[in-house]
Amino acid sequence: MGVMGDSPENLTLAWKDLSVYRKKKTQTRYLMLNGRLAGADLIARISGFVPQEDLSIEDLTVDEHMEFM
Repeated sequence: MGVMGDSPENLTLAWKDLSVYRKKKTQTRYLMLNGRLAGADLIARISGFVPQEDLSIEDLTVDEHMEFM
């Protein structure tokens, strides 16, 4: 799953909605991947973070990015 947004505030709201974390109510939510229940260990193994800022050089081709970046 990729989550993108136009501002950090909107992304924070989206993650709060997707997460089990709630201050006032206890809710049970499940995450299914390929039809199977995904535990915290699996989620940690497959999760990653990509910064929103472009770290690329616009003049490079895709191949050049893969080689040099």
